[in-house]
Parts: sequence; structure tokens; C-alpha cells
Amino acid sequence: MAGFSTQTTDAHYSLPPSDPSSVSNIYRITDKVGAVMTGMTTDSRAQVTRLRSEAHEFRFKYGFDIPVHVLAKRIADIAQVRALP
Repeated sequence: MAGFSTQTTDAHYSLPPSDPSSVSNIYRITDKVGAVMTGMTTDSRAQVTRLRSEAHEFRFKYGFDIPVHVLAKRIADIAQVRALP
């Protein structure tokens, strides 16, 4: 798998305004969680799909939105397992 980076953030931290046409790798995971991806677009989209799935399953199971630190830990654990030889 090609190298990539994932950064999650809470919605209550606002980013400075930027030109929307210059930013194409910022994704909405939930109403309150977003992700910034770098690397290959196909890998990023796969990670975004997985993040959304994890967030949805957590909401369904526990009845509230997944905390950002839990989502970040979960996706990091998944990425680590895939990186092992």
C-alpha cells in the first residue's frame, strides 16, 4: 500500500478560510468529524469509506457519535494491521 496520512478533527475547531478549488482532500466523515487525506486518491477514498463505516456502526451500536480519539485509534489500528508483513 502506498504511504498516506490521515488526520481527524472535531468540527468546533475551525480552519482558516481557503480557496475551495485548491482543496480536494478534505472529507466529511460525520456532521462533527472531518478528515484530511494525503497520498493516492484511491487509498484516501478507501480510508474515508472505512472511517464513515466505523462512525456509522459506532452510532448504531451506542446511540451517540463516535469520539474523534476513538475513531482515530480505530483507523490507526486497522492501518497498522494492514502494514504488517
